[in-house]
Amino acid sequence: MKKMTNKSLILMILCVLVVTPCTLCLDTAEPNIPEENDTNHILPNTPLEIFGAEDKESIQQLLSSYPKNMMPEEAVTAGFFVILHGVVNEESKTAWDMFNANITQGKDATVIILQYTIEGDPILNYVSFVNGSFYSVTDTSRDQWGGPNHYHDGSYQFLKQFEQSIEQTKLITVILSDIDYDTIDAYEKDEDRDEKSIYLFETLN
Repeated sequence: MKKMTNKSLILMILCVLVVTPCTLCLDTAEPNIPEENDTNHILPNTPLEIFGAEDKESIQQLLSSYPKNMMPEEAVTAGFFVILHGVVNEESKTAWDMFNANITQGKDATVIILQYTIEGDPILNYVSFVNGSFYSVTDTSRDQWGGPNHYHDGSYQFLKQFEQSIEQTKLITVILSDIDYDTIDAYEKDEDRDEKSIYLFETLN
């Protein structure tokens, strides 16, 4: 999965929003549409089971059970939190808000985050909060550039959300980490951050 810089992400989103053509838009593909004969592309609308670190295989089985190509509308119906090229699907915000509300109260909770690569391939991230600890499994099996290792997991102590004002736009960065970073600068300057943290997503508001 290719990670874009803050500046390129902002330029891409602004490009999508304007009416006039922009060459940067050519770098952003729409989600891959399921083939007409794909009868297994509808996502089930069932409550998510809350799994912890000891349930890695169950989480992988759950993520692998979802179809290869997923449209944002279907994912929203299934209760996913959906982000398309830095823009949150408004109908899916409830999933993230409920997850945040539960963890704030110390309750066990889970959410599946769906994002898309710039080529339009789905990336799934199962995030849970169990007994005061966060656990994450990222599924890149649908990413044509994802490499041979399709599942990446880790346990963390903190969920950190940072807000930045860039070019009159609010950029929100969310990570899981074992370090209680005070600022986004502290996180980005930590050369060992990839060993202690996982980047979840960035959105523009």
